[in-house]
Amino acid sequence: MRGIETLLSYLQFSFFPNRSFVPPLYLQVETTNRCNFSCKMCSQGHPHFKPLLNSKDLSLDEFKHILIQFPGARHVSLQGLGEPLLNPDLFGIIEHTRRSKKTASLTTNGSLLTEETSKRLLESGLTRMSISIDAVTKETYEKIRPGADFDLLLKNIERLVRLNEQKKDPITILCRTVIINENLEEIPKFPDFLQALGIKNVFFTEVATIPVEPITPKPPHDTVKRILDELKETTKNAEFSVITLSDFSFKKVPCSWLWGAAYITAEGYFTPCCLQPFPLLFPLGNVFKDDFRKIWNSSIYKQARKMMKKHPLDLCRRNNCPFLDVWEDMKEPGHDMKGSKNFWRKHAIKTWK
Repeated sequence: MRGIETLLSYLQFSFFPNRSFVPPLYLQVETTNRCNFSCKMCSQGHPHFKPLLNSKDLSLDEFKHILIQFPGARHVSLQGLGEPLLNPDLFGIIEHTRRSKKTASLTTNGSLLTEETSKRLLESGLTRMSISIDAVTKETYEKIRPGADFDLLLKNIERLVRLNEQKKDPITILCRTVIINENLEEIPKFPDFLQALGIKNVFFTEVATIPVEPITPKPPHDTVKRILDELKETTKNAEFSVITLSDFSFKKVPCSWLWGAAYITAEGYFTPCCLQPFPLLFPLGNVFKDDFRKIWNSSIYKQARKMMKKHPLDLCRRNNCPFLDVWEDMKEPGHDMKGSKNFWRKHAIKTWK
């Protein structure tokens, strides 16, 4: 069945680029847009976008209404602009996802990982949990995340990892790090720092600035690329994985969101991707008001695919989407995709099964 879906995806992209005959295999559903932090690199902390958010938790019944429209989806990422653990229905949502025979993952800032919550998450059926860690020192971390407690974060992570190691079938725990000017010098220190905590994977991404006054300045891509390339080289023989956007990108188009994935906000709105989560900027429809099948191949979706196929969407360019920089790197002569293929063989099969 997977082979047929892969073939259909290739055929539709090559011969019918404006349409998508295969429903999304990957869903990202925002369980809440509320957050207990206001981080420097996040639009939650930007005054321009605060008025665009109506504080909302996705209810279990609303989630069921969404999921029933995507019977072919394999994986559901339960995250968005907010902190998932603030949603009181989160564990019911995870349970329903697993009962629907789909894998589930989430990303948390780690501040609410009490012992009881950690145990419930580890037994909930999640296949992967990411923890956002943006620095290896207390000073930098608390500067990036005002009001956060670095010592509490470390305590929560150490307990989570210990509890996970006691499981017969431990889940994948990884670190997600957004690279900004404030933490650029600390990036090379992450492998040793994380391994001391018991974490064996880190996913680095560059900050996506927004089409208004930037939240935080974006480091030069060439500098970031050099640091990450060196980090991958130094860790390639270690039991530690450095994952970057180059492990996910495509040569023909910067990304495949418009053809194979869907981002749905807590209010039910479709937006182009996880880096464009504001429906007032680029609305594609609402799953609570319209049938998904009409939205997926609506005129606005077709136009977006057409634009992406010919050239990156203007909104993506103005947003400085980090995928665009990686895509430009891949178009350079001599770029080797071997590393990306090795990553998928090593991680994706076991993590997304």
